[in-house]
Amino acid sequence: MDFPDASFDQVLCGFALWFFPHPEHALREFFRVLKPGGVIGVTAWAQECPVLRWCLDELASCLPAMAPGQSPSPNFDATESIGAALRQAGFGAVETEAEEADFIYRDEEEWWLSLWTTGIRRRLEGLEQSELHRVKTQMLRAAQVLKRDGGVHTRWRALLGLARKPFH
Repeated sequence: MDFPDASFDQVLCGFALWFFPHPEHALREFFRVLKPGGVIGVTAWAQECPVLRWCLDELASCLPAMAPGQSPSPNFDATESIGAALRQAGFGAVETEAEEADFIYRDEEEWWLSLWTTGIRRRLEGLEQSELHRVKTQMLRAAQVLKRDGGVHTRWRALLGLARKPFH
């Protein structure tokens, strides 16, 4: 990060750790740019997230297999993994928790766009346009089972991590 040491009181990283090629390095950089006593807040989707698990199962049938040597997104899918990553980066006073909430999307298209805010995005971005169109069509068809009064209903489970940079 192109900021001097101890530049910020707070750093927030919402649902994005898995997008960094080296998330452990990103966390160390967040630590570096925080002032002593500064606070970091991170969020991620939980492995036990009902709609995410359903999406991954559905996508498994329509996405090509990962190429040999291609690694999946780093896992920050449990409160323990978020807490461990924060402690490893040097943070203290680590707190983690999980929260669930129901989301209702107006229609299947709005629901599809929500997938681009998850780690699934990495796999989708790697597809050719024609393949992406095929996968989208298949997923929109599959999403019909989530549709009821008022839109596409999903239940998301998010993880929250909060930690502090020590004063020493």
